[in-house]
Amino acid sequence: MNRERLFLPVTILFIICAFAFGFIYFYKNIYPIKSVLSKKDIVCNGLPLIEAIELAKSSKCINEGELEEDRFECDRENDRITIPMDGSKKSNTLCPIYCHIDTNTKEIEVEWLCGELE
Repeated sequence: MNRERLFLPVTILFIICAFAFGFIYFYKNIYPIKSVLSKKDIVCNGLPLIEAIELAKSSKCINEGELEEDRFECDRENDRITIPMDGSKKSNTLCPIYCHIDTNTKEIEVEWLCGELE
């Protein structure tokens, strides 16, 4: 009799655990791949966003802070892509930092909005 009474709660608990682990697996393994594939399709003034991110990661931008890859701005007037950065972990500052990638020359510029311009 005890087995019959425990069957339904154990089954429900198992289904909830399976759903939770499936959800965690999706967001840790599949969602980042989907995010990268969508960046591949975004092009600003002839420069794919994924290439601009790779340029920024191999430049002086990475020394100033962590790139916020999901937030970017395509500036068609100045022919550049602007990616904000989080500098609080590396330089302990709350100043907004931006990494500008020129879409024509692929030059990188770091802009500190506290007044420091590199």
